[in-house]
Amino acid sequence: MKARTTKPKGIGIAAITALLAALLIAAAILPAMAGEEGTRSTLIDGGYLTVDETDGITCTAVARDFSESYVPGRTYRIVTKYTYKDTPDVVGKTACFRLTGPDGSIDDKSIYDYPIVDDSDSGTLSLLWSPPGSGVYHYTIKCSEGSESAIDTGDIRLT
Repeated sequence: MKARTTKPKGIGIAAITALLAALLIAAAILPAMAGEEGTRSTLIDGGYLTVDETDGITCTAVARDFSESYVPGRTYRIVTKYTYKDTPDVVGKTACFRLTGPDGSIDDKSIYDYPIVDDSDSGTLSLLWSPPGSGVYHYTIKCSEGSESAIDTGDIRLT
């Protein structure tokens, strides 16, 4: 009598490959969907900063105020836009942009003005902040280049 062999039943290589691919996709997509602030965050328009070298150096800082009802556990993202307008008239200086949150956290950007190169740039500064309770909080935005600077403070009112 001949011995009978049986193949073990299970999932094939194609099924394992498909499962691994699905897990890799989920690992890449889920953190991006959740984001750093999850689903309970609110965007605060933090205003704008400008350093403009047209006709010398001019710095502008305009912060925005924000009001809303306090929600325990809510996270806020303060976003401030910055613009640097480079011209060949001014070289060798550094344009600086800074956002300081109500808790003292800082996001900043520095742009060195290289000769001959157009270093113009724009973007955003951003901070994540969780208030301890209702109240009035302040954030500060500032820009500078050389001896010129501008600063403004925005109020966040949570009632």
